[in-house]
Amino acid sequence: MRNITIVSIIILVLFCYPSFAQIKGIDQYENQIHTARTFKIEQKYNEAIKEYELGISALDKHNTSTPFFEVAACALQIQKEDLAAHYIREGIRKGGAPLFYLNAYEGFTQAFKQTGLWKEIIKSYPQLRKEYFAFYVADMDLYLLLEQMIVEDQLIRTMSNTETVVNDEKLSAFFASEMLRIDDKNIQKLMKITKDHGWQHEAWILLWHQRGTYKEKNEVWEFFIPLIDKEIAEGKIEKSFWCIFEDSKALRENNHTLYGMLPGKVDNRVNERRELVNLPPLSQQEIDQANKDEITFF
Repeated sequence: MRNITIVSIIILVLFCYPSFAQIKGIDQYENQIHTARTFKIEQKYNEAIKEYELGISALDKHNTSTPFFEVAACALQIQKEDLAAHYIREGIRKGGAPLFYLNAYEGFTQAFKQTGLWKEIIKSYPQLRKEYFAFYVADMDLYLLLEQMIVEDQLIRTMSNTETVVNDEKLSAFFASEMLRIDDKNIQKLMKITKDHGWQHEAWILLWHQRGTYKEKNEVWEFFIPLIDKEIAEGKIEKSFWCIFEDSKALRENNHTLYGMLPGKVDNRVNERRELVNLPPLSQQEIDQANKDEITFF
């Protein structure tokens, strides 16, 4: 059985997907990073490093640190600590890694965290983060506004999942109502932000929390679908943007997924659909596992 929680979805999207505002090659990025991750799983660390480097170089702009941290983790596995330190720094300077993510990333061994290299990284963190903001954040006011919205979005969900709230019917009802209120407020703000500034990658989680009505005729989807479709057509957003929304909808309606991006059964055309949106094919092992999964999330 495989479970997906909201935390894993947040990590997947906020930290694993690039910003597509200025891109040399979306397709190259997606393909090389997928290949690199396959090599990493197979413990072919030198091959993985080469693929990560090719994928990272395909983007003009990053707002994810995960590929940098993944290549650093590979370097640590083959005792290339200087290379690991370089990519950790790049993950902060170019990927904007928050300090909590840097400290929590599981690929950095405890042994490495005792070295002088790690201590130098921590010491230089404020300057590296400052460089990220100086060169990669065009509108600081907008960045901070979105950050505030996301914090509020996550705080209400964290509080609603505490044991005290879960075990109290009245408190659960109150927090459920508050969550809906905050979601509605945030999506209204996001519509205005998007109208004025275009789609903001960081805001994905706010749109994701509207997935229960995806493709219904309401103001949210009548606004976002054509706007994001236009940016996909212009090469500003990856073609696979809607796939996880489609999978969520398919799970609710038909108890299966179309693209295999969420746990659930897939059919024999899943890789045809994935190819159309530049997603790498699922292996037969992944397909077999998907068809055994117990669906616990949509």
